Amino acid sequence: MQTQVSNLRISAEFRPAALRLCVGNTFAMMEMALVLAIAAPSVPHLIHYFRGAGTPERLSCLATLEAIGPAARVALPTLLRVFPYADESVQAAILRMLPALSDDTIDLIAILVRSLQSSKIEVRRAAIQALGKLGPSAKGALPALRPFLDDKRIDMRIDAAFAMAAIRKQAQPFVSELHGIFGNRSNSGELRAHAAAALLELGPLAVEALPAIRQALREPNIEYLHETILGSLDQMGPFVRSVEPELIGLLESEDYWVRHEAIRLLGAFGGEAAIVPLAVLIEHATYEDVAKEARLAQARICVEGKYRK
Repeated sequence: MQTQVSNLRISAEFRPAALRLCVGNTFAMMEMALVLAIAAPSVPHLIHYFRGAGTPERLSCLATLEAIGPAARVALPTLLRVFPYADESVQAAILRMLPALSDDTIDLIAILVRSLQSSKIEVRRAAIQALGKLGPSAKGALPALRPFLDDKRIDMRIDAAFAMAAIRKQAQPFVSELHGIFGNRSNSGELRAHAAAALLELGPLAVEALPAIRQALREPNIEYLHETILGSLDQMGPFVRSVEPELIGLLESEDYWVRHEAIRLLGAFGGEAAIVPLAVLIEHATYEDVAKEARLAQARICVEGKYRK
């Protein structure tokens, strides 16, 4: 289902019908919520559809409520009532969004710690990830998280290492665990990408992993590893500058999205060394939007004749 709703102006009486048309299509529903002013006026309709919906529709509603953010807090009682009876994917989605909706950290941590005991893998993983999002306020959950560092599942160990590093604001030994998983080429591209995303989300705490990140960007792309790295690299802040040579190299990527992200990151963090490669890209660009992005990146690097230091 393709939608183009961003220019619509929908009167109040047609809003329930407009949202109903989008249920089941995450992107359409999120866009429609934006059209409907994104906040409180849309939330009651989303809650109403969530109660009686199937799993795909519920996941769409949850994605939209999470995008809405704090204004969607009124949905929390409904989500918690439905939670025990929902299937695994819906339970996991609810847990992941709880940090954005709940102000009551004590109750929230209690819910998440209980969920660590679930028999469902995705629910346990979602609870770990949500505790990591809470950061230092979730210190009370550390004893419950610690056993997951030795879990037989690598993805569970990745989630636990990230959560404990984020909660303790401490790099070691957690960054070494993530670094080891990421650097192990016998692991699948999916697992390596998951570990890379966790490392980069820790920001400067994981700066020691940047040499391995740079090496991965010089290698052939495997299972969206480059996309995952580039999509999370901003979180390293000024340390992104050390990855500039690899970003310049990716300007020649045949993958449109990889090339787009390399241009964006060079515009945000690059220096004088990126100007000529961007000019070459502009000269040979097949698509005008690529040339436009590259010119914008050049303008961000060089302001009033002065290059970013």
